[in-house]
Amino acid sequence: MAAVVLGVAAGAQQPQPAPRPSFETKAELVLVDVNVIDRDARPVPTLTAGDFELQVNGQPRTIDSVQFVSTVPTNTTPTSTREAAFSSNEMATTGRLLLFVVDENNIRIGSSRSVLRTAQTLFERLAPGDLVGLARLPNGTGNVEFTADRSRIVNGMTRINGSVNSRVGMTKVNISEAWALENNDVALWQQAIERECQGETGPGLDACATTVEADARSMLIESSARTRVTLQALEGLLRGLVALKTPVNIVMISEGLFVARDRQNMAEIGRRAAEARATIHVIRPGQAYFDMDDSSAPGVSRFYDDGLLSEGLEQLAGQTRGTMATVGGSAENAFDRLGRELSGYYLLGFEPTEADRTGKERRIRVQVRPRGLTVRARPTFVIRDSPGVAEAGAAAAAATALDQVKEVLRAPLPTRGLPMRVASYTAVEAGASKIRVIISAEIGDPATEEAEWPIGMMVIDKADRAIVSRAGPTKLFPASPRGASPRLILTSMLLDPGEYTLRIAAADDTGRVGSVHHTINARLSPAGGKLSVSDLMLVSQPTSSGDTPRPRPSGVIDTEAVSAMIEMSGSDAALLGRAKVTVQIADGENGAPLVNVDARQATRGEGQRAFAARINLGVLPPGEYVARAIISAPGQAETRIVRPFQLAPVMAAAEPPVDLRVPLDPDAPPAPLAAVKIFAPVPRFVPETVLIPGVVRPFLDGLADLHPPSPTVEAMLERARNGNYDAPAEPGATPDDELSLAFVRGLHALQKGEMPQATAWFQQTLKGASDFLGAAFYLGAAHAAQGRDRDATGAWQMALLSENPGAVYPALVDALLRMGDGRQAIDLIEEAPSAWPDDNQRIRREATALAMLGDYAEALPKLVDLLDTRNEDQPLLFIAIQVLYKMHIEKGGLDAASKARFGNYVERHQKLGGPDRAIVETWRRYVLK
Repeated sequence: MAAVVLGVAAGAQQPQPAPRPSFETKAELVLVDVNVIDRDARPVPTLTAGDFELQVNGQPRTIDSVQFVSTVPTNTTPTSTREAAFSSNEMATTGRLLLFVVDENNIRIGSSRSVLRTAQTLFERLAPGDLVGLARLPNGTGNVEFTADRSRIVNGMTRINGSVNSRVGMTKVNISEAWALENNDVALWQQAIERECQGETGPGLDACATTVEADARSMLIESSARTRVTLQALEGLLRGLVALKTPVNIVMISEGLFVARDRQNMAEIGRRAAEARATIHVIRPGQAYFDMDDSSAPGVSRFYDDGLLSEGLEQLAGQTRGTMATVGGSAENAFDRLGRELSGYYLLGFEPTEADRTGKERRIRVQVRPRGLTVRARPTFVIRDSPGVAEAGAAAAAATALDQVKEVLRAPLPTRGLPMRVASYTAVEAGASKIRVIISAEIGDPATEEAEWPIGMMVIDKADRAIVSRAGPTKLFPASPRGASPRLILTSMLLDPGEYTLRIAAADDTGRVGSVHHTINARLSPAGGKLSVSDLMLVSQPTSSGDTPRPRPSGVIDTEAVSAMIEMSGSDAALLGRAKVTVQIADGENGAPLVNVDARQATRGEGQRAFAARINLGVLPPGEYVARAIISAPGQAETRIVRPFQLAPVMAAAEPPVDLRVPLDPDAPPAPLAAVKIFAPVPRFVPETVLIPGVVRPFLDGLADLHPPSPTVEAMLERARNGNYDAPAEPGATPDDELSLAFVRGLHALQKGEMPQATAWFQQTLKGASDFLGAAFYLGAAHAAQGRDRDATGAWQMALLSENPGAVYPALVDALLRMGDGRQAIDLIEEAPSAWPDDNQRIRREATALAMLGDYAEALPKLVDLLDTRNEDQPLLFIAIQVLYKMHIEKGGLDAASKARFGNYVERHQKLGGPDRAIVETWRRYVLK
């Protein structure tokens, strides 16, 4: 289409002799396409050969075949958000092409805005795979090649303004009056003279009449020139459409064509349209030819003007089997009627005679016997000899695969032979005004081996220039290492900001050739405060750390973890450094978040930041989701960047639950944590739980035994045993006193939430009294209060040998659960079962750890027993719902009792509200569907 629609200007400047149109022939039959519609413009699909009458040069012909071709899509399933994010040559389509042609030469500025806006209503009658293009005559600036992206056509139409009225002279002569002068219509011409020269007499009247006549002749020359330029551009457009070898419906928007001086041009247009299999439907805005403020004297009608200007449009529609509608204001009804008419047509076949094969133009007339129907067919046809067909076939067979790829790459429409999908992502390029564009394409059928195929790539800008064009052998690898998948192309290029068309073509080793076209929008999104952000990219978690991330254009995520990446740039370094990105997963663009993860920020260069987040999706059922990057910066409005994806994890061989009877080897290097199977709502550490006297007192007693204090400090320790942690600022009289003071000062800082100070006091205590492990326990508490559970577990494992290990076990187990280490948590629970105030607290943690490890059969009975007496324990309900959901996935369903229990738990959970309602609803739909 770049060579078709975008080549309009060149075609207008270099007119060529018109080739005679030819009809497709099959088994010695001439095929004629015919529209038959009722009064409501609906095609009549029930006619037979006996209902038609066909004449060639006035002689009746026998109709040998009749076929009704319906262009109504059989599959009206709407394209999903994810499918709309990539381009494909696989989409089921009726094969229809719709081309909007706007005659800017003959549309005044602003006069047809409502018609252009209404034109998009025709899109509602198209199938998702139908392609739409836009051609702006005569220059071709702002054309849009055939695309399934309707928004590009809408945007292109909104930029159309029309042309300035180029009226010449000082008088207000109408086109009908100028034509009256040329046709010697004395009465009508005299009316113009009397109006324009009112009040003049003698020599003044003669001079005025001469001026009016000069203006009239100039108007005829200018109007004819406008029409000629438009028709030459239209001929060039039709010449380019021939290469498509498929019917094209053209909707031309024009206010008028003045063809009274040269009506032969219309016959040429008719032949061109037949050659291109194009039908031209004309929409004419019902407005005056000249400016709105161009008024004439009272009594002068514009009726004759309208007739002259609509004549050319009527001939254009008639010669090309089309229709013409004059509309005022909104053209919605006209486009609606046109949409109905485009939904089907007939192919009539008749056997040609020797007279038909002479290569001369033959008149054809088609009628139907049923009354009340409208028939539209082309008025003429020519059977053209096609020498060299065999030679052309031999040349095509001899062409190499690379030659075929280059040929397909130049074609204006995608080729469906080899399945292809492509998507593009913008990225920040440090220190450059250009945009880095990452291109990802899946090619061919699913496979597990690499291949080397000829690949071609072309990037075309809006001026129809190929700024990137390359082709050659390329090594391709499967898109996923976890199973059979299409082979993947992953490349990038630097482009100036703007809109481009990407074409990719390929040939596989079986001889199949395919191509796909894709729109690249090479722009970053504004994020406020002179900040800009790239597209959001999602990739399946690589199988090893050295693997290259592979974003798939289809948006398929086949692992239970996904990496999300987005880049940001800006000239305000302070604002850029304080920007934050949160990645949310939802079941729709505006759906409630199911998962929230804060992205990590990394500096990528001056004025550039990268944000990355690893998201565990194992708790979500397979299906369609949307990832949202929520960008926030101080003083700026929130920005959202979305990327739809499909979660389709490739399940590895089922691993048995961890055998808890096999003890961990304390001398073995630490093993990586097993993947956490559920979301475990383990509460954050609360310092107050370890500052109550019952917990603190054994530690203070142990410190006093190891390092006896003076009577003054002993009095302070006694107050601390009762929860008063005030300590004097003066140094202790002895080293042992100083140790006691440092420890109590740490408790006081922990109580006040001054975590850095508390950490420093406990470290000082440990340094002076390495035998007092109570300081290690509270050092771990300071770490845990700051969210540093890994540091806390190290300190607490040391504190297990302290004076009060019963206080250590619950805190340590909770930290391990927050870290996802269910195995160590189970071992510690079994090591000290009496460390919890009651059995229910211990069983709760044990059930949580078992669920984390995927031992659902052991976890579920414990959860059921707990929930029988805890109706409003929402965190526990959340875990139990997950366990039943996971059992449903693993077993392929739940028994009736378990399904009923699942429904009961969900109902109880949802009544309590809370932030997890959305994901619980997702599980409910999946299990109870």
